[in-house]
Amino acid sequence: MRFVFIMVLILCIANAANIHGEVYAIDGFDNLNNSIIKISGEENHQLMVKEGNYSIELREGEYVIEGFYYEEEELIYYAKYELEVGGEPLRFDVVLFSAEIFEYIPTIYIDEIELDELEIEEETDFTYVWVGIGIILILFIVLLLFRTKKKKAKPEELDEDCKTVLRIVNENEGRITQKEIREILNWSDSKLSLVVSELEQLELIKRIKKGRKNIIKVRR
Repeated sequence: MRFVFIMVLILCIANAANIHGEVYAIDGFDNLNNSIIKISGEENHQLMVKEGNYSIELREGEYVIEGFYYEEEELIYYAKYELEVGGEPLRFDVVLFSAEIFEYIPTIYIDEIELDELEIEEETDFTYVWVGIGIILILFIVLLLFRTKKKKAKPEELDEDCKTVLRIVNENEGRITQKEIREILNWSDSKLSLVVSELEQLELIKRIKKGRKNIIKVRR
C-alpha cells in the first residue's frame, strides 16, 4: 500500500508545473505584501502572499486566478485572470487593479484564510505528501547554495545596445513597455528581446507580463 501511495505521489509531481510570479498594484507597479491569491480549477488553493511573490505547484489544466489586497479589512485592489497550465514552469505576474472599477467581486474572508493555513499545516505535517515536498525543497535549497551568484554589471561595462535600452527606460521614469522601446529605436522584435533578456539576466531591469504587453522596469 505504501509503495502504491509513493508511486501516485511521484506521478502527481511529474504532471505538476511550478507557477510563480509577483503581485503588483497597477498604479506604480509596486509589490503588494500580504495580498491574497485564490486559485480555482483542477485544484483549489488560497495563498497569503506575505512578501509580494508566490510559488505553487499545479497540475495541468485550466484555472481561474483571483488576487485580493486589503487595507484595514477594506478591499483596495482586485483582479481576475484565466490561466492554462501545461507541463512547463511558468512565470505569471498578478497585476491588481482598483476594486472600484469592478461591478461584482466575490466575498473572501481574511480570518478564514489564515485559520485554514494553520489547520492544514497541523493536519498534514506528518503525511507522505509533505515529506515528499520537503525533500524537493531541500534539494532545491542545496542547488541554490552551490549556484554561483552572478555579479551585477555596472552600466559602463555594457555594450552599446544595452546602454541604449537602459538609457531609454531611465528617461521614462524607470518604466516603459517593450513595444514603446521598439518604436523609439526602430529595432526588430528579436533584437530587442535579446537585449532585454541580457539586461534582465544582469539584474539591471525586470520584465513584467501584463496581458500581451511586457513592461520593462529598472531594478533599484
